[in-house]
Amino acid sequence: SDVCSSDLYFVAIADCDSFTEAAEQCYISQSAISQQMAALEAELGVKLFARKAFWQKKRMNYYIEEFADLLRKQFAG
Repeated sequence: SDVCSSDLYFVAIADCDSFTEAAEQCYISQSAISQQMAALEAELGVKLFARKAFWQKKRMNYYIEEFADLLRKQFAG
């Protein structure tokens, strides 16, 4: 199955707990990964991350973490 880049970026952010670290891991700019997540949030009609100041970690709720787990399984399978 095809894996969408925004799905990969979403899981990277979930794994790194940081937009900046995820962007480095994915070899893209922090602004690019932020734009991808904003587009994904707009498409889904839901806020995936509670954005905080750059020195604070982002937070995901239980359902968003479950979504990340489902994507991880899809990538592995």
